[in-house]
Amino acid sequence: MAMLAIAKMLGGFRVEGDGNALAAFADREAVSAWAVPAVEASVSAGLVNGRSADRLEPQGYVTRAEAAVMIHRFLRNFDLI
Repeated sequence: MAMLAIAKMLGGFRVEGDGNALAAFADREAVSAWAVPAVEASVSAGLVNGRSADRLEPQGYVTRAEAAVMIHRFLRNFDLI
C-alpha cells in the first residue's frame, strides 16, 4: 500500500487520506506509524478495501492476486489504462 502511495506522489497525483479512512477497521492499530498516511490514502482512493469488512490485516502478506487488483485499481483510478 505504501508503494502505491509513493507511486502516486512520483506521478504527480494528490496523495491524501481523509483521516477517517481506517475507522471502520478493527485492526487499524496494527498499521505501522510510518505507513498510516499511505494506508489512509490507499483506502480513501479505493485501492484497498481490506480482507473483510472490518479487517485490513496490515501485517499480513499480500498475494499476487491482491497485488494485481491494487495495481489495476491504481491504473484505472488515475486514467492510466
